[in-house]
Amino acid sequence: MRWDDLLYGEIEIPEEVWKLFAHPLLIRLRGISQAVLPLEANPFTALNRFWHGIGVWWLAKVLTARPEFRQRHIARNLPLAGLLHDAGNPPFSHIGEWFMKEAIGHDGETHLRELLLGSELAHALERLGADPPFVCNLVAGRAEPWSQLLNGSVDLDNLDNVLRYAHGRGLRAVTYDPFRIIAGFRIAPKGRAIEIDLAALWEVRKWQMARRAIYESVYGYPQQALETMLFRALELAYVAGELPPEFWRLTDAGAVRHLETCNRGTRTLIRDVMALQPYRLVQSWEGKEPPFACEWSSWRVRKSVADELVAVAGVEPCEGTAFVEMGRDRRQIMLAVRGDDGELHSARREEDEPTYRLHVYLKHQPSRSVAAELSDLPAFASRAIQNCPPSSR
Repeated sequence: MRWDDLLYGEIEIPEEVWKLFAHPLLIRLRGISQAVLPLEANPFTALNRFWHGIGVWWLAKVLTARPEFRQRHIARNLPLAGLLHDAGNPPFSHIGEWFMKEAIGHDGETHLRELLLGSELAHALERLGADPPFVCNLVAGRAEPWSQLLNGSVDLDNLDNVLRYAHGRGLRAVTYDPFRIIAGFRIAPKGRAIEIDLAALWEVRKWQMARRAIYESVYGYPQQALETMLFRALELAYVAGELPPEFWRLTDAGAVRHLETCNRGTRTLIRDVMALQPYRLVQSWEGKEPPFACEWSSWRVRKSVADELVAVAGVEPCEGTAFVEMGRDRRQIMLAVRGDDGELHSARREEDEPTYRLHVYLKHQPSRSVAAELSDLPAFASRAIQNCPPSSR
């Protein structure tokens, strides 16, 4: 069956794989944005996770055509794991994960096991000679060294994701050749790790530069403002106990419809997100060193900063948002690099250490006194997080 791909052109997909597209897990992926904002409210890119999954499937097929990766259990399972690797994602992908982890104990990768095993799709995979538990382990990073190819520092998922997002966003200057990087993947002599050839390292560096470029747009205005509003809408609904277990299996559109029935603050935020009405960026900060000690992946940290913001501004909880994050734009390469002489080298660089970011947004222009209170944003945020539970700091 012919598939015309945005990046790779015409791809031939076997009929038995095409039939998998009819299963609910893969149908749902067509309604999950590759970015965070729902497709209906995303003027920046209109890509979905289903297309991305086909791209990762294709890269895995190319890799497993090479003799050293043609081992039966890898060749049969890695492409299908690539196709399904995002099937456990919640609505709104990475924003939803902040809350899903606490609500049901899973991130997007580990959630796949709960959704897949025992399903008709799992039986279909078995008929293709695949091992569904092994597929889940590849996705979740629990099948070393093979899961490094799908859940590692530079992997098939990221090779497709960065380039696809860049093309969907119109960033035509962002380019690298994923096939050159794939050609550089090697199995370590004792089979315990995945390595990369020194000859492919320059192409990996181009991928790192491309990743930074797309995140410049993600962290920019107005996209970041809209994403923090969506985050705050989810947070208010989660704290109010309005997100039932089945919420995490909805599409983006289904999740929006549910949030439109929640508390007034969540409804207000969702209405503004869907209308593309971003809040004002009133202060921002970024640096290479964390300005204070906290759990940067805790939603409660963001909540504390947003709560303090609206308290100082004297506005409703839904009228202020915060972004507190250890950046995802820079990524260290953890794979060992092997030169022609057989010597191993490290690909780690100081410049690839993460950047820490603080942004605060208000629906309306702040007063001069509020602006003055926010002028030293790290100090303001540090005071705010003192209200977090100790485990979240």
